[in-house]
Amino acid sequence: LARARKDTLRACVSAFNAKPRRGIGELVRAVLLPDPPTAEALAAFFRTSPGLDRVMVGSFLGEPDELNVRTLRAFAHTFDFGGREIDAALRIFLEGFVLPGEAQKIDRVMEAFALAYYEQCARRPGG
Repeated sequence: LARARKDTLRACVSAFNAKPRRGIGELVRAVLLPDPPTAEALAAFFRTSPGLDRVMVGSFLGEPDELNVRTLRAFAHTFDFGGREIDAALRIFLEGFVLPGEAQKIDRVMEAFALAYYEQCARRPGG
């Protein structure tokens, strides 16, 4: 059973790497994501699934659609930036995907990072 689940996940990752929306549909059909998919579930998928194309993840996270923006914010909040300088935190954040090349996408990604970093630093003593 675990082997079949791994094979299904691998097929879904492959589908996502080819066409993200199709891959997400496959994940929903395989009951690996809720229907409809939530931002939190997608963020967890991006953080934990081996073999994802980092370029496709970055492209998906940078899109302006509501689900993409919510997923980007949820993704940014899955990181623990506590106690890190901003440059170290940004490096950790960018390890999970390739920053998209389009200026508007970069702006959305950086805004989500900045918000998550600020919120974590504001909760820190002396932050």
